[in-house]
Amino acid sequence: MNQPETSPRPPRKTRQSPVILAIILLMILFGVMFMVNRNQQGSRDLLPEQPLPSRSTTGLSELDLTTVTVNRPQIANMADGADGPTAAPAAPATPATIKTSGSPETAQSVAGQDTLAALPPALPAIAPQPRPGAAPAVRAKNNTLPAQTCTQASDKLESFYHTLDRRDYIRGFSLATASRAHFSGLIKTMLDQPPIVSGETSDLFTLLQNTAHFFKIIGKDNILLFKAILTQERDGIEDLAAALYTLTKTPSCSGQSRLIQENPEAIYDYAGFFLNTMAGRLYLFRRDSFSRLLVNYYSILIIQDANQDNRNRHGINLAPAIDTLIRELEQSGETLRYRENYLDQLYLFKEQSQ
Repeated sequence: MNQPETSPRPPRKTRQSPVILAIILLMILFGVMFMVNRNQQGSRDLLPEQPLPSRSTTGLSELDLTTVTVNRPQIANMADGADGPTAAPAAPATPATIKTSGSPETAQSVAGQDTLAALPPALPAIAPQPRPGAAPAVRAKNNTLPAQTCTQASDKLESFYHTLDRRDYIRGFSLATASRAHFSGLIKTMLDQPPIVSGETSDLFTLLQNTAHFFKIIGKDNILLFKAILTQERDGIEDLAAALYTLTKTPSCSGQSRLIQENPEAIYDYAGFFLNTMAGRLYLFRRDSFSRLLVNYYSILIIQDANQDNRNRHGINLAPAIDTLIRELEQSGETLRYRENYLDQLYLFKEQSQ
């Protein structure tokens, strides 16, 4: 009986061939890494060992101390500035040879001493030179504030007004009248509306009124005008302040300064405002030290005059203000020409109050 012919079965596909391929690749990779590592280890073994030097053993003891050569630097022109005189050329550098013998420690000490001796002496300190045309930082302290009569004080004020009329920066404010008439009107406006001295902190509205006092009564433009004058005419402000104080203090000056003498109580209020109110002190703290110290000094003089005439109706105690101003003048009053006069007067007030 004939059996039917059967076709051969196709070979089975195995799933193990990718796994075997991955294993072979890993073995090759590990083999390559092993060979590279072995080659590197062999190259390190060929190099001689060089121990790291210790800090305590390094120095001249490990060197050949038979001869040490020190070169003397040439610094002939180091002390001369760009605008200074030309120095003579320095002599050529001469190498110095130091012969040493004995232990390395002795050689090290000798070499160090000779090295220090071979160095040039220290250069003298060069004082900084002021810039051309710059004003000196510190004014002379031996200036004396001259005493003024009513006529001299009035003439000083008139001369100051004439000076302002010739200044270009004053013309830039486009004043409607001459300086004398303009500032006389401002003084009258200020004396007619003095600030609040007592009870400033009783309510917020009063405090805000005091804080904006000058802005409210003379306006922003006049405030900028005063600030410009304080900046541009600083050299003459102290003499002008002394003249104004003379005109306000001396009763016999009423004929020459009637405007200022009209309301001495208002002048007292302004002095108390700067010394004894939060708004006045805050206003001065925003000013430069020159203006602040000068205003505080003359405010103290005005309150002291009121004490002597029994007119200190607000009961302002000057002792704290005097102590504070003395300390500030001694620490930062160099810009004031008559600082020593101010300090002498303040110390006199302090002795009288004790």
